[in-house]
Amino acid sequence: MSLVSLCSHPTTPNTLVEQITGSIVPLAEGALQFIYHLKGDLQSLLIPELTVSEPKDNLWQHSCFEAFIAVEGEKSYYEYNFSPSSQWAAYAFSDYRVRSGWQASQAPNIKREQQDDDLIITINLPASCLPDNPDAKPLKIGISAVIETRRNTISYWSLKHPENTPDFHHRESFNLHINSSS
Repeated sequence: MSLVSLCSHPTTPNTLVEQITGSIVPLAEGALQFIYHLKGDLQSLLIPELTVSEPKDNLWQHSCFEAFIAVEGEKSYYEYNFSPSSQWAAYAFSDYRVRSGWQASQAPNIKREQQDDDLIITINLPASCLPDNPDAKPLKIGISAVIETRRNTISYWSLKHPENTPDFHHRESFNLHINSSS
């Protein structure tokens, strides 16, 4: 898949971020790789320190990268939060913002590279962490980011912002398509 650029929500501009790009690469056995690249003044941003990779809630309240994954035509979807710290969260929804009790069966593999004003987060998400898709329908995916500054401001980045307030759960922001048979 080609590289796409995220844009900040108009109500949460952030001049410290020069650019955020993302890409999704289908891997062997149905896994997906997400690559997020943040370019900007990293010294002025609150980027969590690298720590043990484990599940943790409320990552979206600080700098993190997100993926929303749904099967074409289905109301249900999964949300993943990937912190630059290597912590992660996984949630399932049966409909718009209606949480269900699903838990990821495997941990994503999160790799962080940082140099000067570049931060690259690469996530390998096993196929078992994707929504059930027995008919091999295309996946609809939204990628996004939450970026916190040292001035305690937060900006919200996505491919598309269909509402007046940031809402990564909005289906119009799930605008990347991946064939599940890739």
